[in-house]
Amino acid sequence: MEIKTIRKDNKAKNEILEISTPNTKIAFAFGEDFGTGDIEENVNPIIDGLTVGNPSYDGVFILRNPENCNILNFTIKTIPIYMDRKLKNAFEMYCDLYNREKKNNIIQMVENEAIRIKDLEITFFIVDPSNYNTAIVKVKDHTGKTVVISGDFRDYNEKYKGNKFKSILSYINHADYVFFEGKYLGKTGLDHYSNLDMIQKIKNIIGQYKQALIIQSETNLQIAYNIYQAALKTNKIFVEDICLSNFSSLANGSSPNPLTSRKAYAYSSFNFEGKDFEFKRKYVNPFYFCSGKEKMKRKKFVLNVNPSMLQDILVLQKQDILYDTCVVFAKDKKCLKKDQELDEFINTLKAMEYDYYEIYNYGKFNTEIINKIIQRLKPICAVALEVEKETNIYDKIESLKLLEENEKINI
Repeated sequence: MEIKTIRKDNKAKNEILEISTPNTKIAFAFGEDFGTGDIEENVNPIIDGLTVGNPSYDGVFILRNPENCNILNFTIKTIPIYMDRKLKNAFEMYCDLYNREKKNNIIQMVENEAIRIKDLEITFFIVDPSNYNTAIVKVKDHTGKTVVISGDFRDYNEKYKGNKFKSILSYINHADYVFFEGKYLGKTGLDHYSNLDMIQKIKNIIGQYKQALIIQSETNLQIAYNIYQAALKTNKIFVEDICLSNFSSLANGSSPNPLTSRKAYAYSSFNFEGKDFEFKRKYVNPFYFCSGKEKMKRKKFVLNVNPSMLQDILVLQKQDILYDTCVVFAKDKKCLKKDQELDEFINTLKAMEYDYYEIYNYGKFNTEIINKIIQRLKPICAVALEVEKETNIYDKIESLKLLEENEKINI
């Protein structure tokens, strides 16, 4: 096997991992959004044989989160895309909600079942079922050489401490190399909030008001869970827009699912009134019996909002439903991108004289878990991808290696 990364010096600072043999070439994508719209130099991925030109890849594997699947928008249509069922469903929902083109070349992976692509054997193992089935992947060639790749080692709700994770490592047993996303590795001076810390920070803010408008990513269920808990602690209901309602009901893990969670409700904005019957049947109607619109008139509430909901906010304001309100911007700061529409939305809310707050979470990178994986699988070395800062990282991870530009690993 030969292993290398693609687009290491791209402005987006993302890396796609490529594994190849003389007969096979596959790619793994698990970084941040690779951009939208038309393919442009240094903005979106121009990769010969993958996004442009004649196809030379035998498959692309997506390891986590629908909003990190944007490489799918550019992959040559004849190249198969592999992902877990829950992630596949989330991505297709993401396309419907955000008017993206769906791909018909997605192949559903089954947990713990190996598939063969020419002379490579690939097996999915689900690490975090509450976050669209974040996966660890084992790749083995015809000689038995093995590589293990993970899309996420930030520790949410101690998800790596259960018996399932131990059983996955026991099943894999050994790896010649371990690759993991190291975006947060070596970060200094950042706030790595625990869930309890973030819940407390949100609680301290929204507890001063009757209502709160929360700007967050609809696909970040961990932040949604923290906001939901803060709402409960301040005796408020948590009302989700249709996007977040659908994502949280799909994940149905630690997320506040309006169909099953206490004091969680759905809100269908004016933005969806013009959608066709099929869209409403799939994404709006299931939440009819847990609609929060009437509840909001009688109860204190937290409502997650986005730029498409400005008309809703104006109507709620006119109806005197918003009268003692704050706005909280709650996102993962590392994932922020320049967004003119969002900036204009925030400035409009500030002009309405709502008190405005920002809370950022950076994700806690679990170096202890990485070291346990290394101790259990005993690889030649562990390779961190997408590392931006290198402060003391060699003190944190055993047998650590960073790939230089154009460097290849031969196993």
